[in-house]
Amino acid sequence: MIDVSGTHTAAIDPTRWPAVSRVPRGFADGAAGAVADRLFRRAAARLPIRVIYPDGTRIGAADPTLPTMVVHRPDAMVRRVGRY
Repeated sequence: MIDVSGTHTAAIDPTRWPAVSRVPRGFADGAAGAVADRLFRRAAARLPIRVIYPDGTRIGAADPTLPTMVVHRPDAMVRRVGRY
């Protein structure tokens, strides 16, 4: 089991990773993010993984030994997934 914890945010080089360094902000990006969020949550609920959100919401399997993804900035994540 790998345990990586903490809230360290790595610096992202905007020259090398322009699509990752900025969060999409338009209306369409918000709509695409909402769709991506629903699809992501639905998939996570059916897979042998756990997803934990900043507000304490847990999605997926209840077994704490399974892989766990901790999402620190859910809005930014789903907007990026929805856009790209």
